[in-house]
Amino acid sequence: RATAQWFIAMDRRGFREKALSEIKATRWIPAWGEDRISNMIASRPDWCISRQRLWGVPIPAAYCVACEEPHLETSILARVADTFDQEGADAWFARDIAFFLPEGFKCRKCSGTKFRREDDILDVWFDSGSLHAALEAHPDRKVPAIADLYLEGSDQHRGWFHSSLLVSVGTRDHAPFKTVLTHGFTMDGEGRKMSKSLGNTVEADKAIKQYGADVLRLWVSMVDFREDMRISDELLKRVAEAYRKIRNTSRFLLSNLFDFDPSAGHQVTEPLDQYALAVHHDFEARMRAAYEAHDYHALHTLLVHYCTVELSAFYMDVLKDRLYCDAANGPRRRSAQAAMFRIADGLARYMAPLLVFTGDEIYESLHRAEPGTVHERVFPDPVTPDASVLAAWKPLLEAREAALKTLETARAAKTIASSLEASLLIKGSAAALAPLRAHEALQAPFPGNLANLFIVSEVRLEETASGELGF
Repeated sequence: RATAQWFIAMDRRGFREKALSEIKATRWIPAWGEDRISNMIASRPDWCISRQRLWGVPIPAAYCVACEEPHLETSILARVADTFDQEGADAWFARDIAFFLPEGFKCRKCSGTKFRREDDILDVWFDSGSLHAALEAHPDRKVPAIADLYLEGSDQHRGWFHSSLLVSVGTRDHAPFKTVLTHGFTMDGEGRKMSKSLGNTVEADKAIKQYGADVLRLWVSMVDFREDMRISDELLKRVAEAYRKIRNTSRFLLSNLFDFDPSAGHQVTEPLDQYALAVHHDFEARMRAAYEAHDYHALHTLLVHYCTVELSAFYMDVLKDRLYCDAANGPRRRSAQAAMFRIADGLARYMAPLLVFTGDEIYESLHRAEPGTVHERVFPDPVTPDASVLAAWKPLLEAREAALKTLETARAAKTIASSLEASLLIKGSAAALAPLRAHEALQAPFPGNLANLFIVSEVRLEETASGELGF
């Protein structure tokens, strides 16, 4: 049936062109979102904003009974807004229409004095698209007129993103957002839409009770949100294993800081600790860049790799003897603790947006005397990784990787049971051995730098004509 409707004209006063201009000024993640919504705005007809329903926010217009002329004057709207503030939107239907009209109000067309109420409501997309106005008017906080980020599913280019843009451009002359991020939909492990009839749903509440909220959040960071995302019990088990490695790494750091006072002024003096800090600063820079780019999959990869490879498999593995065997207040142990405290503090802050509970646990353990939570803090100030330290350690790490393969071969052949049973002979040219000799000569009062690095009982160096290292 044909009925009278209320429309917002798209091609008056440059409305469509302004909306398209604001789309170009917005950052869209993924980038294809810009073309999608631009095409919709460029080709869409006028926006019909009225609906014939029994509930919703009313369109506060008054019709002349004599000639059906609609009236939506500012004086009426002001009275309606003041009443809604006190009584809610239902007041439009509960009160007589005369209550909202100025005294002596007459029809502009026929001078009639009797009016009836408009019973149509606003399109609900107009309601949700007005969110920015509601936030601006919130009495308890200062909210910027333009949000940093709007985030929703890929269907919202036609829905919430669309209506929010038009309402804001029409009333504020600018978009309500600086960045718009679009994500896919959640599917089961085989890529099928979840359905109760298929019995393939994964309930978030059940997953949280079984694995913990941080594991579910880690899954969110693992998947590529730009596409449809798969989830299943099997996938969550894998994510739980990755989380366990992160948590165990954090536990090692905390368990070796029980007697460390960060205010005591201990310095990082050992070469290994200085290298670990250089790697950590590089990790922080990459994490910060990934956050700024909303590249959450990269965040997941960086965090898991750093904890399992850089920290657990290398730094903490080499560090154990020094932490457990040196004097409690010895300079080498305090150097390690100073580095570990800085690493643990930065790790807690950078994982906190992903692993909200784990990051808070770590931070509270490190800062027992300080009130508050990690979520009230900021990321550490950026520190440029020491390129010279990283370059100096490159040949040492390459030699260590080759040595570990040799030791693993001996272990597989049952020649040794533990690497500490081995004495390692490394042969090579003077140039190839130079980085190893330099490392062994560091801090002469504490010999055995190479043995500690390779986790063996002894390391001997033998110069040969061959350029490459041999074990």
